[in-house]
Amino acid sequence: MRRSWCWALLLAAIFTRFFYLDNKPIHFDESINGWFLLQMKTLGFYKYDPHNYHGPLYFYSLQVWTALFGESLVVMRSLATLF
Repeated sequence: MRRSWCWALLLAAIFTRFFYLDNKPIHFDESINGWFLLQMKTLGFYKYDPHNYHGPLYFYSLQVWTALFGESLVVMRSLATLF
């Protein structure tokens, strides 16, 4: 009985995380992440800037994620939502 509640709670949490993922306006950080992704496609690599608080791991992961599932706001949000 207790395990079924745990599984139900886990499924509900997953459902609510991904439900209406595209039903909110784009955030400033999301647009910057898209810009960095476009820069990586142009240059072929992540150009490190010590003034940027993000390291290259997220952007390389995002590049692989968009190569697998396409380029859209929902795909970009789903990687961050997944983790």
